Amino acid sequence: MNQPPDISQYRPPKRHGGWIAVIIVTALVVALVIVARRVTTEPANPVTPTPSPIATSASSTPTPIPASATAVTSSLPFSSKDDDTEGRWSIDHVEWGPNTVTLTMTIAVTKGSLTDYTFFIMENQSTDIHQVSQPPTGSLGTGVSQGHKVHGTITIDCPRTDATVMLTHGSGMSSPISALMIRA
Repeated sequence: MNQPPDISQYRPPKRHGGWIAVIIVTALVVALVIVARRVTTEPANPVTPTPSPIATSASSTPTPIPASATAVTSSLPFSSKDDDTEGRWSIDHVEWGPNTVTLTMTIAVTKGSLTDYTFFIMENQSTDIHQVSQPPTGSLGTGVSQGHKVHGTITIDCPRTDATVMLTHGSGMSSPISALMIRA
């Protein structure tokens, strides 16, 4: 007697290519994320702040813009896991010049002490990083202990664009403390 054909004979063969493609794409994405993080966390030219006054001529003085018009949040409490420091960081004034921004800031420490810190800017659209281009003025850049504050300015060479100002430990982006946004 002839048996009718089994329907499983007409099933398409199993393909494992889809899973292999997913695994390859996932591995590539993970590799790209790791490379991108290494590129953005390793400063090409670390800058250590040292206090000194900035001399400017009348012809190159940037036009001041009130901090309330350019800072999204002008003051923010911070807490550092690296050295158990707490306090408040403020951007008091923002001045845009041709290809520079000058920020007047205050750091007040309420717990612990902050001794080794720096700043950099990351453009919000492109994520390009810009480091301090001139030494800080005033007491900014010096250590600050519990119950005390430092105040001064930093200048960073960067285009006028919405950006995030980062307060970090040491000379690197690998140990952030806090961030405040500024508007162009």
